[in-house]
Amino acid sequence: MGNLALVRHASGDSAEAESLYREVLATEERVVGIHHQITAFTMENLSSLLIDEGRFAEAEKLSSTALAVRTRILGPEHHDTLISKLNLSIALCREGHVEEAEKMQRDLLATQIRLQGPEHPNSLEMQTYLAETLIKEKRYA
Repeated sequence: MGNLALVRHASGDSAEAESLYREVLATEERVVGIHHQITAFTMENLSSLLIDEGRFAEAEKLSSTALAVRTRILGPEHHDTLISKLNLSIALCREGHVEEAEKMQRDLLATQIRLQGPEHPNSLEMQTYLAETLIKEKRYA
């Protein structure tokens, strides 16, 4: 069902995707618990959908939980952990917490460059989100 939620989300059917994500998340929490990697994966997918829908406070809570789980299980520099941190920073920025988002994104960018180099697509993506945050702060130089 999680894969179906991904497809629904990608095709623009946010309501159906959210319903499916929430159903999967409830099942995962019941079966394997909240502190499991697969549960964190579903939390992150639901958080991405909520960001797309402009529901930043909900997304922030989910990404924060997913980040804590992934950091504990996978370590702070694992790709999935960095994705959670990026999604949390996006939610924070769009929610208006731009200084906190900027600090998080600068840390992410430095980590990404150190791990994969400045020209890696993930590094470039991090730069794009940092640029969005700086624009929100009206820091153009």
